[in-house]
Amino acid sequence: VPAGAEWRVAQALSRYPNVEFAEPDLVYTLGEPAATPVNDPFIGYKWDLDNDGTVYNGSGTPLASTGSADADMDWSEAVNALGLDGGTGAARIGIIDSGIRNDHEEFVGRIAAQYDFYNGDANAEDDNGHGTHVAGIAGADANNAAGVAGVAFTGDISFAIAKVKRR
Repeated sequence: VPAGAEWRVAQALSRYPNVEFAEPDLVYTLGEPAATPVNDPFIGYKWDLDNDGTVYNGSGTPLASTGSADADMDWSEAVNALGLDGGTGAARIGIIDSGIRNDHEEFVGRIAAQYDFYNGDANAEDDNGHGTHVAGIAGADANNAAGVAGVAFTGDISFAIAKVKRR
């Protein structure tokens, strides 16, 4: 498709009866990566957040190649563009899974609400670790020199936990 004709061609393709919809495949970037230092020992394993082509251990030693630099979700660019690199911003993350380990260092003081639909009470203690793992990916605390930072680690992140399964 010639440059500048993307939307016109997509609209023309959409008129065909066997085409459900058509749209240009556009790539947007948010500028240069943010310099968001995080001291969590396993942050180097999270190449999906900011991939320079290498997986690092907690001390910064290269472990493996990911095969392609910048094959990531542009997390650090988004943090920078949204002005969150100073640790501001609030959100509540809902996790519907096997519960959460209430005394886990990544979540202490950050669990705003919880309910155990399996046992019918307000204590959604995790039975098998899966819900805690999911919560960690979403929003584990950062700069606490423990584990790894979650995707949404900046600002005032809290959790609403629903326990719906037990193994």
